[in-house]
Amino acid sequence: MSNRRVYIGHLPPNVTKTDVEDVFKGLGPILDVRILGNYGFVEFESSRDAEDALRDYNGVSLLGENIIVEAPRERRRDAYGPGVGGYRGGDAPPRGPPRRGVRINVVGIPGSTSWQVG
Repeated sequence: MSNRRVYIGHLPPNVTKTDVEDVFKGLGPILDVRILGNYGFVEFESSRDAEDALRDYNGVSLLGENIIVEAPRERRRDAYGPGVGGYRGGDAPPRGPPRRGVRINVVGIPGSTSWQVG
């Protein structure tokens, strides 16, 4: 693995950057910690430190929660730009482009009715 970043999941709601740094600081220098709700990323100075985190820190306790430590997934890139669907978007297909304009819901006419612009 050449990546220096690890994904950390199942973070407690009140976790701080300092809390995360305190857990991982024994591995080596940390360049960055990003917390995004109940997950985040830790970037180490060395890819070896990231490998050690993956091997040894998955399931460790942080503020009473057993955290998940995994290799980060590649961001999905498609026709609509980077990151569509999110880091953990699941298996749902990507959404289309953002809607523009106004949506009108007409009731009281048969579903087979069509409209024409003329």
